[in-house]
Amino acid sequence: MPTKSNNTGGRGGRRPGAGRKKTAVKEKYENGNPGGRDLTVLDIPDVEGEDMPTPHDFLSAKQHDGSTLEAGDIYRETWEWLDKLGVAKAVSPQLLERYAMCSARWIQCEEMTTRLGYLSKHPTTGKPIPSPFINIGIMDYKGNVTVKIDALAASAASVIAMAGTKVCMSPVAMLMIHNPATIAIGDTEEMQKAIDMLSEVKESIMNAYEIKSGLSRAKISKLMDAETWMNAKEARKLGFADEVLFAGGENPLPEEDDTIEMLFSRKAVTDSLLSRLIPKKKPEADKHMVPVIDLEKRLSLLAH
Repeated sequence: MPTKSNNTGGRGGRRPGAGRKKTAVKEKYENGNPGGRDLTVLDIPDVEGEDMPTPHDFLSAKQHDGSTLEAGDIYRETWEWLDKLGVAKAVSPQLLERYAMCSARWIQCEEMTTRLGYLSKHPTTGKPIPSPFINIGIMDYKGNVTVKIDALAASAASVIAMAGTKVCMSPVAMLMIHNPATIAIGDTEEMQKAIDMLSEVKESIMNAYEIKSGLSRAKISKLMDAETWMNAKEARKLGFADEVLFAGGENPLPEEDDTIEMLFSRKAVTDSLLSRLIPKKKPEADKHMVPVIDLEKRLSLLAH
């Protein structure tokens, strides 16, 4: 009958790890070749270093503020680090350029945040609200800023455009202003909070339009309520733009009138559509009214 041991099932035999321990690689190296085995010496050729691939010029392009983009320096520093590790050949130059460009742009964003500090989030959704702070950043800039609208400046883009020292619009460009909107869920108190928040946001947006255009807040509010789309001439007439591009010389203002030329007004279109879809009710006849035929008969009797 087999005796029990540390082996599973008591089958006996050599236990795992039993016997003479294997010699460590370090000891084998220090003792040389004690067994006298035939050794083959590999002929390893001399390995020469490879020059770093030349980065493209756009990695060190001159920026709008006169500084130089740091992507070129990041490219060289990263390649040298990879070369020391011996893995520089495993990374393609195109991938390294993308990494350098992303890192350089990230540094620029961080520097701008540190300098301006105009970062916040939406009070309801928690998402970032960039447009008002871009507007403040442009206005905080000491030099002149020219804003060119080549296609469309709608909603938040119109707020950003108002910060320019000079706003120029293409003849085919459009500018749209409207009321702020949000989505709210909850009871009456939550709904009222959303209403109050939207009212304050509208007031802040109107500040940007008022500073640029010089219009009254009442008129700006009506334009926002109607979701007004303006072409270049109308935007210049109302003060939202300063110049129409490619106009060829001077840009004379149109003659003064009370009409507002706009391409589209959501409120006007909705009211017009509803007036056509909903039939107008005919006025109901008064129960005390006498038909014309009966009146004629009575007059005929009186005449006789």
